[in-house]
Amino acid sequence: MSGKNNFYTRKKEIDGVTYTAQFNGISECLKMFDECKDSNGNINNLELGEYVCENVIVDPKVKIDDFEDITTYNKVVKWGLNVAQGKFRDKAEIPVKETGK
Repeated sequence: MSGKNNFYTRKKEIDGVTYTAQFNGISECLKMFDECKDSNGNINNLELGEYVCENVIVDPKVKIDDFEDITTYNKVVKWGLNVAQGKFRDKAEIPVKETGK
């Protein structure tokens, strides 16, 4: 491991609002899923949504009830979850691995 700082921010416009989300590293992603499970080990959607709003979406600062409808909320949280898991890179940003040929 290189020990380099792997934190990134990404912006995306969703339903007329530009959101900034932050990738906080793999350990923070694992922590997010561990903290958002119920006693049976199932993901608690409310807690996961709150976690994404509080820790991944950094601008504008939002809470679940700030959204006017569930559709926009779902778009923002889904995108935030992708960023939190490191699934935010455009194809142009992903380095091509050398095959040795």
